[in-house]
Amino acid sequence: MLLINNNFMFMTAEDQKITFINITTNHLYDKVDELYEALMDDELDEVQDITRSLFEVIKDLNQTFSNKI
Repeated sequence: MLLINNNFMFMTAEDQKITFINITTNHLYDKVDELYEALMDDELDEVQDITRSLFEVIKDLNQTFSNKI
């Protein structure tokens, strides 16, 4: 739910969580799609770049949620 106060929009903590999850998973879906294409086209250098990127996103995601109490 968005709360409107003096023409400013504020996101609740739950909205922020949902937005973060959606952005992150959309990014991962896009990267996995790129990985599929690179694998199918035997673009091995591209595969390495994409997997590095995926590892970074997953590492950041893991760090984000391992810090949560």
